[in-house]
Amino acid sequence: MPLKRKTAIAYHEVGHLRSGLGATAGKNENRARRWAEIQLIHPERMIEAVIKGAHNFFDLADALDLDEELLHDFLLRMAASFEYYENGDYVISFKPIIVHNRITGQMWPDE
Repeated sequence: MPLKRKTAIAYHEVGHLRSGLGATAGKNENRARRWAEIQLIHPERMIEAVIKGAHNFFDLADALDLDEELLHDFLLRMAASFEYYENGDYVISFKPIIVHNRITGQMWPDE
């Protein structure tokens, strides 16, 4: 099993400990996954990865040193809750998933 996957699983399991156990198994899984995502994925780092040359989803996962499944689930969860995230000159749109620099016009993904 790749180290990125092991890390995602380990954080997920710690998420169970940190977020507590409830009566509903599905809610427990969602809380644990959300806790792991919060610990491992930061929108600011996504922007940095794009600036440094991540051209597609797989480049982004590699640049963030993340398990692709975890990143995918994070982006879907963000899309369900938010239209966009702003940081400085950059806007991350979650519907569809795009990173845009308002000043230079740089867009991600560029493929």
